[in-house]
Amino acid sequence: MSWSGWLGLGFALFVLFVAVVVGPPIMHSVEVPERTATGKVSHFGWSESSRDIQIRLEGDSTHYYLNRGLDMGIDGPKWKSALLGQPLTLEVVHRNFGLMKWADVGPIRGVIWSGDTLYRTGVVTDGVLDSLPG
Repeated sequence: MSWSGWLGLGFALFVLFVAVVVGPPIMHSVEVPERTATGKVSHFGWSESSRDIQIRLEGDSTHYYLNRGLDMGIDGPKWKSALLGQPLTLEVVHRNFGLMKWADVGPIRGVIWSGDTLYRTGVVTDGVLDSLPG
């Protein structure tokens, strides 16, 4: 391959990298069905590199995630302090293809805690967490 071919390939890979890493959060269409998962939060974490929020529920093998949740304004430490060990309802995109078919992953569309919606499809409304002690 010539020098210009390598340069073109490098540029294409750079554009792809930027589109994946810097792109907007994935929003799931309302036409895609959803299911609810309810249980006590056994793990609450986040990734600084992917900016995703990760949630696990007791007795549930699914790895739930909120794509680029940190970029949407979720305060990881505040949510972890409030939600770890608490019952939570997740509204999860339910599709029988892609990663969801071969692995236990669940993209989160909504987070409900104590009757309050903390997150719903790109909108964070976690003011109720501000009233908690600590």
